[in-house]
Formats: sequence, C-alpha cells, structure tokens
Amino acid sequence: YKRQAFMDEAATAEIRLTKTTDEDDPKIVFDTVYQHYCLVASIGKKRVSKTDIATGQVVEEMHLVAELEQRTYIEQQLAALGLAEEQLLGIHILYPGLIDAMTERLSFSAVIRSWQQCCPTILPDSRAAFPDAYVMLSNNAAAVAYSAFLRDTEPPPLPLLVMTVQEGIDAGAVLPGGRSMPLEAGHISIDRNGPVCNCGNHGCLEQMTSATGIVRLAKKYLASHDTPSSLRERGESISAKAVFDALKEGDAAAEAIVQEFSEYLGRALAVFACVVDPEVIVVGGGVSKAGQILIDGVAKYYREAAFIACKDTPIVLASLGNDAGIYGAAKMLID
Repeated sequence: YKRQAFMDEAATAEIRLTKTTDEDDPKIVFDTVYQHYCLVASIGKKRVSKTDIATGQVVEEMHLVAELEQRTYIEQQLAALGLAEEQLLGIHILYPGLIDAMTERLSFSAVIRSWQQCCPTILPDSRAAFPDAYVMLSNNAAAVAYSAFLRDTEPPPLPLLVMTVQEGIDAGAVLPGGRSMPLEAGHISIDRNGPVCNCGNHGCLEQMTSATGIVRLAKKYLASHDTPSSLRERGESISAKAVFDALKEGDAAAEAIVQEFSEYLGRALAVFACVVDPEVIVVGGGVSKAGQILIDGVAKYYREAAFIACKDTPIVLASLGNDAGIYGAAKMLID
C-alpha cells in the first residue's frame, strides 16, 4: 500500500532526462513539476544526501551527525538538512554489504567491520519512525547499477553490468524488467597469494584494482624494478591519478603498472560477463576519470578472457562519477 501511494504521488511528475553541456562535469537533471524530496543515507560513507525530485540534483549533503546504532539518526538528519517530515516522500538507505532478503536485516559487510552493531534493524525502525514515507534499503552496488538509467533519454540496453572503481569496488547488474542486482565483485579472489582483504580472503579484486589497489601495485613495481619513473619523486604520496597521469606522459613504469591493473580488471569483467551476459559494461567511479586510456587497457584483457559470445560487448565510461550510487538510489525511489 505504501509503495503504491508513493508511486501515485510521484506519477504527478513528468520525468524527462536531459544532459548538461559541460563535458567535464556531466550531470543528469530531472525536468519535473513535483517539489518534494527523497533522502539517501549512505552508511558506508557515513553521509546523507537530500535529493530534490523536481531537479534530480543532490541539493545538500553532509556527514551523519549521529551514531548509526541510534534509532533517531534519520530524524536528526532531517533537522540538519532543513527538511520537514511532510516534504519527505521517500528514504533510501544504502549499505555496503549483504542484506538478508527474508528478514530485511543488515548482514556481513567487509567495509564496516562492526556491522553487527550497525543498527541491523534500521529498515523496520525507519518505517516505524516515518510511516508516511516509502523507505527502501539497498546494497550500494544495486543503486550504482540503477544509475545507468540516468545515462540518456532512452532506457539502456539490458542486461547491463555496471562497475565503479574508487576506494573500493562496487558492481551491479540491471536485468530485463529493470531489477537491479548487487554483485560483491570486489571480493572475488584473483590472486590467492595476494594481500589480505578486509573480508578475510587473500588477493580480492578490490585489493588489486581499486584506487588503493593501484597504489599498492605501483609501490610493489617500483620496489622491484629500477625503471626510471616520475612516480619515484612522489615517495609515499603516489595516487591512482598520478599513475594514469604518468602513463599519459609516456612513463614506462606507469605503463607496466596500468597493464597489471588492466589485466586484473579486464579478466574479472570477463567472469561477470559470463554470468550476466550484458549488452553493455559501464565502468565508473573516481578512477574512471582517467578516461578512455583506462577503457582501452581493460578492454584488451577483457576480450582475451571473455566467453566467445561476450567478446564484443562494449565497455564504456559512466558519466555520474562517485555520485552514481546517490543518483541511482534516488531514481529507484522515484520509479
């Protein structure tokens, strides 16, 4: 009943998706007639965002001001963001971990090591606190995947595989019918002798291809090779961006580092493509700001490892960057 009521109100909006012309900061805006808000709380990043349904824009964002185990923390965020309860149509809580579909309780998270104390009943508690709002709880990756529906004015081809590469790895699939499915892509083990991951396994994809993983690969390469490189001047301040910037300048060490990264990520995408059989693979997140040079490297190794029916699947850059999860979560509420 609450879901239908939300849909009926949201149906008063004429949702048309358009792109801004600033290619350096591509954003998607909603051109609508409805003037309410949805609230997206991202537990892993400990931030809360107020999204105006009339524009689709994140109009205000701040860090959570209350401990996560407190039942009243959403009320405190509403007050801090200047929202009256009657303005709130929906609340979407993002969690970087597993959610028990039967009990709707938070389960294991490799990001939040103390997830057992992280208000596991946050969904029913929030529904009880805000009975007139439609409340959702989703995995981060599901929202990231759903953000692909904001790419342009036409629905994306389905199935769709979306992966964000940033401090961690988020991935999800959008299946025919529009169902968004999270994938724990960051925690497939690709090197059993690799570094220990927060999840307890060794050599997880997240440890090798996230922003911090690229730094780890860079430091390992520079310590074991004497190849001249501008990266050596940075000492401990090496970053993923610095590695790709050096690559664009023809740095031989950076090229070797990016090749190793690209092989890990390309082969991992090939594995997921066997499962999802996507029409398109979208790569986003902060590391994707490196641009087409990243896609070209990853695509090379993807095609080497991909199942024959998936070899020609295009790999494209996402346009929403690190905010993909926030926009996807808002879109999931609206839909």
